[in-house]
Amino acid sequence: MATKQRTDLQVLRGLAVGSVVLYHLFPDQVPTGLLGVDVFFVLSGYLITGLLWRDFSVAEGVKELREQVVRFWARRARRLIPAALLVLVVTSLVAYAVGSTNWWLDIDSGWIWAVAYVANWFLAIEAADYLRADAPVSPYQHYWSLSVEEQFYIVLPILLAIVLLFVLKQRFRAVLLTLAGLSVGSLVYALYMQGTDPAFGFYSSLTRVWEFGAGGLLALVQTRGKLTSLPRWLLAPTWIALVVVMLVPHDAKLLVFHNLVAIVLTVLAIIVSKNRLENSAYRPVKLLGDYSYSIYLWHWPILVLSPWILGVSILAASIWTQALALALIMAIAMLSKHLVEDPIRFGPFSKMKSGLQIGITVLVSASLIAASSVFNSSVTADAREISISYNFTPALTDLADDKPISEDADFIIRRDEAGFKVAKFGDRESDVRIALVGDSHARQYFVPLSELAETHGFALDMISKSACSVQDPNNYQLDGFGGGLYCQEWNSELESYLASNIYDLLINSNSTLVHDGELAPAESYASAVAGWLEAGQKVLLIRDNAKPNVSDAINDFRFCIEQFGDLAVTECSTPIAEALLPNDTMFDLGSALPGVEGLDLTSLLCADQVSCPVIIDDVIVYRDGSHMSLTFLETLAGTIETKLRQLGVL
Repeated sequence: MATKQRTDLQVLRGLAVGSVVLYHLFPDQVPTGLLGVDVFFVLSGYLITGLLWRDFSVAEGVKELREQVVRFWARRARRLIPAALLVLVVTSLVAYAVGSTNWWLDIDSGWIWAVAYVANWFLAIEAADYLRADAPVSPYQHYWSLSVEEQFYIVLPILLAIVLLFVLKQRFRAVLLTLAGLSVGSLVYALYMQGTDPAFGFYSSLTRVWEFGAGGLLALVQTRGKLTSLPRWLLAPTWIALVVVMLVPHDAKLLVFHNLVAIVLTVLAIIVSKNRLENSAYRPVKLLGDYSYSIYLWHWPILVLSPWILGVSILAASIWTQALALALIMAIAMLSKHLVEDPIRFGPFSKMKSGLQIGITVLVSASLIAASSVFNSSVTADAREISISYNFTPALTDLADDKPISEDADFIIRRDEAGFKVAKFGDRESDVRIALVGDSHARQYFVPLSELAETHGFALDMISKSACSVQDPNNYQLDGFGGGLYCQEWNSELESYLASNIYDLLINSNSTLVHDGELAPAESYASAVAGWLEAGQKVLLIRDNAKPNVSDAINDFRFCIEQFGDLAVTECSTPIAEALLPNDTMFDLGSALPGVEGLDLTSLLCADQVSCPVIIDDVIVYRDGSHMSLTFLETLAGTIETKLRQLGVL
């Protein structure tokens, strides 16, 4: 039977899962609701560390400790894995049934990582690749936090067993100091990653240890009768502050500090709330807490799959549809708990030997991975066969990887990475030096330029930071827009570098998705370009390219190509008024400066000036929602060469 649960902890769970669901449903209204995940980590650390200490501290010798570790793993496996696997299997089958084949193949890569409970590392690698930012949203993405928890459940009992095995005196102190040391180290590492690679750090298990540790340390000291209560008058302020923290927007550069505030408040809530939330007024939130695991598992796939089923995303649906979606999530969660989770957790399976339970769980998971791999290979082969039967290149199955070497991390500064670098290509002995400067949309032109550098023998430098438009660092205007971190610092380095390194030609382009076509960033940009001119640089600006339709999964240009095949040339075009949004105000202001040359490729991308096709001369123009494919960019070499000749560079 299940042990009696503390009402206050269930209320905390309810608040946590509620904030996460609301964040996913209303990201603009509840911008920091994802902090609910951090609350879950603290609760897990608190409950699991306390449980392990009570069981392990009385165990003697290697055999008893090993038995305790295996018994704990079996309990966790029964509790978590069956429902998690059920959701993964059902989601994958529904996605395959209702979605497009190429979309399913794109998201299926995350499925195996989720089954293996290492989804967070998969997403960390994906997050480090800015150019995967346009990849379809995966219905398995939320398994990142479950993966972090499962890794914690695997490592912590082993760690405690080792400490208790080798420390015979003052064992409590040894465990406390070990957990405290790891927590402090993790927090320091989280702060370091916040300043160097926050996207990777967000998903890393190592940056989350301190959150589990905060709960674990509280559990340990409470076993010694310390920090077991706080004055009742702190109850309301603590909970109000925690709710406010989950609603107030924060500076992305201070995410770890914001997390720290939430963790401290969660720890205070655990201390101050014991036996004080029994009032019936808390029952609705407690009910959410009772089903929090199932709600978390099911809510995200339902939201992601909704466009394929309803024809419109729940996020863009009416309030009544959204209310029905929430009711559906709750109903499925309740059924999942009572029909799957509890029967396996407390039924005949729980009576088997712990080792056998773990073995069966691993065998089922491995079988699913093997079956998925075989099925994925079959679907990929079929999709490739269909794709190559069309008259266009590259094949849809190869589209996401149709990108140049200029996207290699060795040559660029990533979206949320600090630093500045100049990547050098071409003939380094040449008297002609050209620099390509800007974000990932500027980097696209490395393809034709590198070809021309090889043909004509000029030196080509590339200076690029993803999601970072050129700005006057003394009048930086991208805060609050879609740019990455440390963009102002990068622009400051760029200004200094270009003031002392004069090129025969500077080429720049900027993604309008970063600055949204707003005037203030454009004015700052024009000021930066004026500074280049004053320094003696010759400047060529390229208007940002038109963009295909990727408003949601079912309207994605890739699905349209899959649906219409060779007819996609006409059926999948985007109206020019939509394709050129947001307006490229940076190009407009910058190219208007005396002495600046401009190049507008719209006449190539939208030849009839009515719509912009996704396939031109049998080549797919785009590889994602805003970047052109390598194959198409290679066709631009002639246009770029003509412009360079006009400018007298070649």
